[in-house]
Amino acid sequence: MTSYITKGDFYTSSEFVVMNPDTWDRMLPEDQVEMEKLMGERMAEQAAQVYDEDGIQGWTSAKEAGVEIYELDEEELAEWERRITHLYEEWVEEMDKRGFPGRDMYEESIRLRDEGE
Repeated sequence: MTSYITKGDFYTSSEFVVMNPDTWDRMLPEDQVEMEKLMGERMAEQAAQVYDEDGIQGWTSAKEAGVEIYELDEEELAEWERRITHLYEEWVEEMDKRGFPGRDMYEESIRLRDEGE
């Protein structure tokens, strides 16, 4: 285990379900319906609950183990943001080069992130 953790607003986890379209097409329609019931908002809510509970347990375990936790203040977070902002645009450009709608994907991910707050 580590001795130090820097706590900041660094991470947003994306959860998703993927399936080969051919596999999906081979499924019985009633099985597709059942799969769709398990995905979407229901799955997102359950995953968020597990993520939150695991996060709390992780911080509790770290504190109990004597890990020194340093929490960045607003000024420090702003400095981190300033230094990494260029990476967002680089990612968009890389996605565009690969033939994906990089700007649209980025803006949608920001919208969804902000909607969840």
